[in-house]
Amino acid sequence: MFAQESTFIPEARRIDGRDIFATVLEETRRFRAALPNLMNGYAGQWVVFKNGAVASAHSDRDTAYRSGRTQFGPMGGHVVDRVEPKHAVPVTAGVVFG
Repeated sequence: MFAQESTFIPEARRIDGRDIFATVLEETRRFRAALPNLMNGYAGQWVVFKNGAVASAHSDRDTAYRSGRTQFGPMGGHVVDRVEPKHAVPVTAGVVFG
């Protein structure tokens, strides 16, 4: 039952024929890959990231979020994130299941 992935994507998740979640996931991967280089010029700032590049930089999250919506719309496929070192947080079954 779970071995086969469904190819059905509801229209609410599609923008111009593409899956918005897949688009954002890919952009997030690009952001993470670019992060070491972004640290040089944008450390500590909130950025709007689209098509593998910084579209704009801001001092706070809310301004960055509004800027991203203005530039690309609510389903623009962009990423808004703070430029800072990212660390994986290991989660064990004990933490998950308490």
